[in-house]
Amino acid sequence: MVKCVTKVVVGLSHTESVWVSHLIDSWKAQVLVDTMFDNIMNLGEMFKQAQEVTGKMHEAKSQLQNVRVKGSSGGGMVEVEVTGQLEPVSCRIDESLMTPDNRELLEDMIVVALKSALREANAKQQDMMQSMAGGLNLPPGLVDQISKFMPR
Repeated sequence: MVKCVTKVVVGLSHTESVWVSHLIDSWKAQVLVDTMFDNIMNLGEMFKQAQEVTGKMHEAKSQLQNVRVKGSSGGGMVEVEVTGQLEPVSCRIDESLMTPDNRELLEDMIVVALKSALREANAKQQDMMQSMAGGLNLPPGLVDQISKFMPR
């Protein structure tokens, strides 16, 4: 653009070329101001989205309180239930495992069932966060980062 204007300015009188030069400077300043206001508007939009995400995170947190998932081990002989906020709620153990000889096996089965339940609850959290942020134009990976702040 400047090269084209320079060619035009060469054929003009000094007064005309000064006027064109001022016009170009004015145009550059306007472009700078427009860009600045566009960035400010984008920043405002980002703050608005951040507020929406915060509100939706609070909503998700309260919904996760009511979500219950189960994990099991030993073919269902041990079951552990946790909330969507990863809090253990209950543990059910088959009576046949309640012998002194099965103590170590039972301990392992409880840990396996708990890990299974926690994996399922984490998956529910991720799904909920994805669906909550679905209408927002968030950068890829941001939902995963936000979900890290969900209760563990």
